[in-house]
Amino acid sequence: MGSSVGIGALIMGVTLLSVFAVATSVISNQAEVALEVTDPDVFDKPELSLTNLVNPGTVTSIQVTTGTAYFPGSLVFSGVCEVNPTGVFTVTNEEFRFRLVDEVPDGVNPFGNYNDSAWGGSHPTEGNFFEITDLTASAPGSEEIWTIWYSVNPELEPGVFGTSTDTPPAGSNPFRTIEVNINQGDQDNDVRDKTKTQLDLNTPPIQIAWSNFATNQIEGVYSNPGPVTNFNTGNSDVILESTIAGGDILAATLGLPNNGGSGCSSQPDVDACPLCGGDGNEDFTAVMEWDYNFDITNEGGTPVKLSEIFTTINGGTTEVLSSTPVFTVEYLFPGETINVVKDANSADTLTRVAISSHGMNIAVET
Repeated sequence: MGSSVGIGALIMGVTLLSVFAVATSVISNQAEVALEVTDPDVFDKPELSLTNLVNPGTVTSIQVTTGTAYFPGSLVFSGVCEVNPTGVFTVTNEEFRFRLVDEVPDGVNPFGNYNDSAWGGSHPTEGNFFEITDLTASAPGSEEIWTIWYSVNPELEPGVFGTSTDTPPAGSNPFRTIEVNINQGDQDNDVRDKTKTQLDLNTPPIQIAWSNFATNQIEGVYSNPGPVTNFNTGNSDVILESTIAGGDILAATLGLPNNGGSGCSSQPDVDACPLCGGDGNEDFTAVMEWDYNFDITNEGGTPVKLSEIFTTINGGTTEVLSSTPVFTVEYLFPGETINVVKDANSADTLTRVAISSHGMNIAVET
């Protein structure tokens, strides 16, 4: 009986040993498969370094906050980009409106008198005038001052008019003067119509589009955008009713090709072209989008599989190192450096990069 129990126990022991051996084999196979999935060549922590964190950006748009007295032109970017962007800006056209008044005989009322005859006098003299500045080109210093002056035909008897002997204003440019001949006693609408006719007929044409406005007013809009530095009513009774300033910035846009430049290390300063006048570069702001750029070097003696290096940028989501197109070389070999560029198109600059692989962790801040 005793020996039978001993044999039974021995058989049971062998059976248990057999089961343990099978279990050990399964665990060993699982471990081997797991190592193949990760990297059969990596058994220790890899030795990686993280260097050259840079933050190249691209200008994506231009913001305009304010700005007056500009002439349209090109944007100028300071040299902080490998390829500087290009761009242009546009400005408003000047608009103004002036009112004409009645022409009345000398000695009746000085308001509305379009010549310089003394109060109560009868001899003709220099004609009344006003001045406008015409923009012949979209740049400062290209203005031309035009003098519009009135010669008044005297009324010899009711309904009969003589010929004016008024003269142009002293010092006016004979090639930039426009004579408006009116009759003594003309009403404001008559003066308006005769003034507009002469403005339209002038050769060379002034760069202003003229139109009648109300009964006694003329509106002018400059064909060239930019500020007007002078509307002088001279010694006339012309009244400047309103002005919409030219040279206010409407918009700024990037040029093509490579409109945003490339490789900007910081946000560039933006200014108007040197001849465009205005308030300076405080009126333009470059809006950047940043990409992230850094180097990873294998400092150890064992290859590291690229797909097993994990990156975290600015404390965001941890991602597996990858590329588009996919890696043609699968490993980062000892002594080899790779440059990692993340096309982030982010409004944030690069502040912190962390990498990890097989228990190794590195974090570097800019």
